[in-house]
Amino acid sequence: MRRRLLRSRCWGNPDTFTLKFYHGGKFTMPPGRKYVKGWVSYVDMVDRDVFSMHEVNDMIGYFGYLAKDMLFINFRVPNLDLDHGLRALGNDHDVLDLFSYVAEHKTIEVYVEQGYRSLDTYEKSPFEKPKIVIEEINDIGTSNPTKSSQICRKPLAIQWLNEELNDGLYEGLNEGFNDNEASELDVDEESTHENEDDSDDGLEESDDEDFFLNEEDKIVDYEVDMEEFRAAVDVNIEDNNSLSDGDLLDFDLDLDDYDSLSEDDEPPLKKAVRKHRRQRRKGKDKVAEQFYVGHQFFNKAEIRVLVKKFATDSRRQLKIIKNDNKRFRVVCNGIKPVLESDAHLSNGKSNASGSQKQVDESNKKCTKPRKKNLMPTCPFKLHITNHNKLSCWVVKTFMKYHSCLQTRDVNLCTVSFLAREIEDIVSVNPSISIVALRELINKKYQINVSTMKVFRAKTMATHKIEGDYRVQYEILRDYCDEVLRSNPGSTVKLDVETEPSPTKSTRQFRRIYICLGALKAGFKLCGRCILGLDGCFMKGPYPGQILSAVGLDSNNGIYPVAYALVEAETQVSWTWFLEILGNDLDLYSNTNFTFISDRQKGLLPALEKVFPGAEHRFCLRHIMENMKPRCRGDLFKILVWNCAAATTVTHFKRAMKEVEKEDQGLLEWLRNIQPNHWTRSHFSCVARSDVLLNNLCEAFNKQLVGGRDKPIITCLEFIREYLMRRIVTVHKIIADSEGPLTPKIQKLFEVIKTDASQYTTQFNGKMIWNMEQHGQDEGIPENWVSDVYWLSTWKKVYDHTVEPITGMDFWTPSQCPTTIDPPKHHKPIGRPKKQRKKSNEELAEVGKDGKMSRRGNTVTCDLCKNKGHNKRSCKGQGGTNASTSKTATKASTSKTVTKESISKTATMAATTMAAATKAVATKAVATKAAKVATVASASQPTAGAKKRKRNVIASQPATCKKVP
Repeated sequence: MRRRLLRSRCWGNPDTFTLKFYHGGKFTMPPGRKYVKGWVSYVDMVDRDVFSMHEVNDMIGYFGYLAKDMLFINFRVPNLDLDHGLRALGNDHDVLDLFSYVAEHKTIEVYVEQGYRSLDTYEKSPFEKPKIVIEEINDIGTSNPTKSSQICRKPLAIQWLNEELNDGLYEGLNEGFNDNEASELDVDEESTHENEDDSDDGLEESDDEDFFLNEEDKIVDYEVDMEEFRAAVDVNIEDNNSLSDGDLLDFDLDLDDYDSLSEDDEPPLKKAVRKHRRQRRKGKDKVAEQFYVGHQFFNKAEIRVLVKKFATDSRRQLKIIKNDNKRFRVVCNGIKPVLESDAHLSNGKSNASGSQKQVDESNKKCTKPRKKNLMPTCPFKLHITNHNKLSCWVVKTFMKYHSCLQTRDVNLCTVSFLAREIEDIVSVNPSISIVALRELINKKYQINVSTMKVFRAKTMATHKIEGDYRVQYEILRDYCDEVLRSNPGSTVKLDVETEPSPTKSTRQFRRIYICLGALKAGFKLCGRCILGLDGCFMKGPYPGQILSAVGLDSNNGIYPVAYALVEAETQVSWTWFLEILGNDLDLYSNTNFTFISDRQKGLLPALEKVFPGAEHRFCLRHIMENMKPRCRGDLFKILVWNCAAATTVTHFKRAMKEVEKEDQGLLEWLRNIQPNHWTRSHFSCVARSDVLLNNLCEAFNKQLVGGRDKPIITCLEFIREYLMRRIVTVHKIIADSEGPLTPKIQKLFEVIKTDASQYTTQFNGKMIWNMEQHGQDEGIPENWVSDVYWLSTWKKVYDHTVEPITGMDFWTPSQCPTTIDPPKHHKPIGRPKKQRKKSNEELAEVGKDGKMSRRGNTVTCDLCKNKGHNKRSCKGQGGTNASTSKTATKASTSKTVTKESISKTATMAATTMAAATKAVATKAVATKAAKVATVASASQPTAGAKKRKRNVIASQPATCKKVP
C-alpha cells in the first residue's frame, strides 16, 4: 500500500522517479535474452537533482554487496526488450542519458552483473571518454586515477560529499508522511528465481547400490523438499512459514538521524517535528509501555504472560505475591546497590541488631525475621484488581521505576514463557538444536537459561505446533471426513478394537487405510500391473507400522497408491490391507496381477488367501541377505545375480551350472525357491516390468522418515503433503521433457538401438509382410514401443493432483457418538530407538580401524582339528578327533604343571642367592648355590626333593670377610 502511495507521488512530481533493480542473477544468451536467478528491489522517490553514480553505488550497498565486489550496471530503455534496449550505466554521462527517459516513464529498470560482464554495452556507450575522474586513495597515501565507468566504493577523496548526497537522496521521503512513513524506506525485494528442476533421475546412494548392476533395474525417485512441512493441527497456532523465494523482503531504514544536505532550506516547523521525533524515539521505554494506570485486561492469563515478558525484557527479579480472584500484585525483589556511605550506616544497624540478638539469646528467644516477611527494597510495584462493574481487570497502581540492579537469572522466565517465545523459531526450523536455541535466547534477552529448561521449552513448543499424541486420536474421525471432502473418490477406512460394552463412549484405535482418489485414478492409467508391498515402523510413543503399496509410472519412477497405519505387520493386518486395496483397484481373487515384496511372514499367506492367482516376486536383495550365512563373498552374489538377470530359460540353466561348479549346497538352496519368484526368465509379461528389487517401497519409506515420529494426524498429513508436492515436482520434469518417450525410457531405448545397430541382416528370399507395398509408413523406431512408456501417457497419469485440506478450525465435527482412544502401549526402559536395527550381516561388513572384519569366518582348532572353536577354548568337543583332543588336552595340562614347578624352583634359588650375597658369603658357596639353582631349573623335582635341597643350601658353612 505504501509503495503505491510513493509511486503515485512519483507520478505527481516531475523530478522524482523509481528505480527497479535486478541483481544477483545473470543474463541468458540472445535472442530472447532474459535475466534469471536474481532478486528485484525497488527504490522509490529518487530525486533527479541529486542523483549520480555515487547514489547508485549507495543503493546497491543497501542490497548487501561489498565494496570489493566488481559490478557492471546497465539500464533498459523503456519500450525496448533486453536484446536491444540495454545501455551502460557507468558514469554521469550515462546518468544524463537515463534522465532523458524519466519524463515519460517513471520506472527505470536497472540490471546488475557481478564478477563478469556478458554484455558489450560499455564499449558501445557514446560516452567512451568520461570527463569525471575519481582518485582512489591507497593505504600508502598515493592516488590512482580511476574511471567512473567502474564502480568504486573504496575510500574516496570526495567521501564527505558522498555522505551529504546520500542524505539528500532520500530527503523527499519524509515530506507529507506521518511518523511511521517518514521513518521508513521501502526497499522491497522479490525473488525472480526460475526454479529449475534439480531432481535426480536416480536414487541416492543406499544399501542397495551393489545390486544396481544394470541400467534398467534402477528405480527413479524425484527429490521432494519436505523441510518446510507444517502440520495445521493446532487451533492456536498461526501460519508462520518461512519466506520463500517469491516473498517480499522489506528493509526499513531510519533516516531521522541523518541530516539532509538541504536541511537549512526546510521550514522551521519541519525542523521542529524532526527534532521532536528524534527525542521521543530515544526516550521511549518500550518495556514500561506494557502497563499503565487504567489499563484493562479481560482475563488473568493475559496478565501473567505480560508480567513474565516484562520481567524478562527488563531483566528484573519480579515476584508475584498475590494471585487470587480479586487481586494480582507484583513486586521486585532485586538486589539494591550499596554505596560507601550506605555501607557505614548498614554496619551500625548490624551492630545494633547484634546486641539485640544477645539479649534475645539471654531470654532464649530468636527474633531473626523469616524470609517471607522481608520487605522489598525496590520501589517497583504493580497492583491489578478485578473490577466488578467493568467485569475486567484494571491496573490501579503502577510504579515502574527501579532502584535495584538488573540480573541475568530471572525467576519468571519459566518454561511455558520460553515455549511461547521460541514457538515461531521451532515452527520454521523444527530440527534446530538445543544449543542454538539457548544461544538465541541468551543473545535476545541477555539472561541465563539452563540447557534442560530450553529442552523442556522446545518439547512444549513442538507439542503445541504438531499436536499432542493422545489428543489427535480424538479428532481422527474429523480428519477422515475432511480428506473425503477435499479429495473426491478417495477411500478412508478406520478400524477400531471390538468393545464388549456397546454403551461405552470410546473405542480403541486399531488401523486406518487411506487411498487418495487422484492416486487411484492415476495408477489405473499407468498400465503397469505391478505393486510393491512393504512396511516401516512408527517411532512415536504409540506402536504401529505403516504399510504401503507403491507402483511404477511411465518413467520407471515410483507411484504410491495407498498407505495404512496398522498395529503390526501380521497376516491379519496384511489381509485387511490387501482386501481394501483390491476393491479400490478392481482386482479380483483370480487376477494375474504382479506383487513384489520382501517375503514377510504375514504377507505370504495373506497374498495366497486374497489373490491366489497373482504373480508374487521376491526381492533379490533379501534373498541374498538370507544367503549370506551360507555363502559369503562377492563371487556368490554375482553368480546369483546372473541367474536372476537371465532373460531366457537357456541362459538361466547355464547360469545355474556355474553355481553348481562353485558350491553344490548353494545350488540346492536356490532350487528350494521357485524360479518364477526371482528370475526374469520365468516372469510373465503382464506387469510390463522386470524389476528384481523392491526399491519401490524402499524409496517411498525413505521419504517418510521425517513424519514417522510425529502424532498420527501429523504423520498422515506428512504423507499426503509429500504425495501432493511430488506430483508438482513431476509436472516440472514433464514440462522440460521432449520426445515421444519419457526421459528414462528414452535413454534405455537409445542403448537398445545402439546394440541393435551392431547386428547384420540377410534376406532369405521370402517376405513376411511388406509395409511399403501396402501403403503403410514405417515411421520411427519409437512407434514400436508400448504406449505405457510414452510421454503422453505420463502426462495423463499426473494430470490427477492431490487437493489440499483446510485447517483444523474448519473441519466439520464427526457425527459419530464415540471417540477414539490411542492403542495401548507399554513404555520401554531407556531412550526410544530412532534408527533401524541392522542385521548381523550388515554389521559384519563394517570394519573397524580400517581393517576388514573377520566376523562370520570359520575357525579351525589346532589341537582337535575341528571347526567352530580355537585351541584356547578347546575341550575335546566334536567329531572323530575327540580322543585325540583329550590326549592333547592332558599333554597340555602336564606341560603347564611342569612349567609352574620349574618357575617356583628358580624363584626360590634366586631368593637364596640374594640372601647369600647380603651375608657376604664366600665365592665357592655362591658358585655352588648357582649350580644347584641351575640343576633345579633343568629337572622336574618332587615336593620332597625341593625340601631336601633347601636343607642342603641352608646347612652349608659360611665364612665372613671384610667387605672393602
